Amino acid sequence: MSNLPPSDPRSPRDNPLGFDELIAIVVTFSTIGTILLVSLMRDDPKFFEQFPIPSSSPPGQLPVDPTTETQEGPQPAPQSAQRQSNLSESPAPKSSAVPATPVPAAVVAIPTPQKLAPTATPKPTAKPEKTTSPSSSLPIKTLPVIASVESDRFRDVPKTFWARPFVNSIAQRGIVSGFVDNTYRPTKWVTRAEFAAIVSKTFQPKSTRPAVKYTDVPSNHWAAAKIDQATRSGFLSGNPPLLKPYQPMTRVDVLVSLANGLGLKPKSDPAKILKVYQDADKIPKNVRGQVAAATELGLVFRHPNGKLLNPTQNASRADVADVIYKALVIDGQAEKKPSQKPAKK
Repeated sequence: MSNLPPSDPRSPRDNPLGFDELIAIVVTFSTIGTILLVSLMRDDPKFFEQFPIPSSSPPGQLPVDPTTETQEGPQPAPQSAQRQSNLSESPAPKSSAVPATPVPAAVVAIPTPQKLAPTATPKPTAKPEKTTSPSSSLPIKTLPVIASVESDRFRDVPKTFWARPFVNSIAQRGIVSGFVDNTYRPTKWVTRAEFAAIVSKTFQPKSTRPAVKYTDVPSNHWAAAKIDQATRSGFLSGNPPLLKPYQPMTRVDVLVSLANGLGLKPKSDPAKILKVYQDADKIPKNVRGQVAAATELGLVFRHPNGKLLNPTQNASRADVADVIYKALVIDGQAEKKPSQKPAKK
């Protein structure tokens, strides 16, 4: 037999810990840990701020700004705080609000709409003022003009045309205008309505006679106002109730109209004055005084032959341009020698 000592039945190596003992150990360590945490919170209330809590917001949703006031009720205290208050005899200190982590400006910054500067309202363009020619006291009225200053205004009035200076001069003053095809048509006859418009623009005459109502000149006629003005000032007369506005003006009609409208009277014997014409016998007797007064002042037709009046011949647009320019010279509104420059646009 051996001399070994008998075994101790209460040795811990042979008897493992029971379930109750394990529970007691766990509770002991838990209590110690809880006491340590409470002590740390009393010493440093911001202890847990170094452990960020992951956000539970769903993807795509911006985190709520903690500085914004909400209408929600008070939130229940977390269970961990309740446990801590139960374990501690004194109430746990109030924890300060955890400041929110700054969010990048690119996420939450909403661009503020900028006020657009008021657009300046453009000022209306000033209307061009009417100008007056330095050599004329008549206001220049702008009429449709086709050609430019650098080129001839009317393609059918070449440099070699005898009436070109007169046509260009009165066209530049706005007394006459051409046609849409850039022509003047110098050989075309002048009607009574057209002549009324020409003398009204040339002399701007004042009314010296009562108005006359012509049945063949309706109120919507293109020259109704000019015909009325020429009739009131004595430049034009008809056989009421007809004026015959589309009837051509003869050469003698033109001279008589100018003599009556301008109030010309012969200073000597009309018979002696009219001797300059080889066809003086063809001048009607009732208008010989007016023709003599016009001839005495130089209001004559010099083309194609200054010694032939051809009184019953229809006056062309070139003839009228020639005589109207001479009337402007007599009235002191133009020079005796017209400018050779083409009419301005």
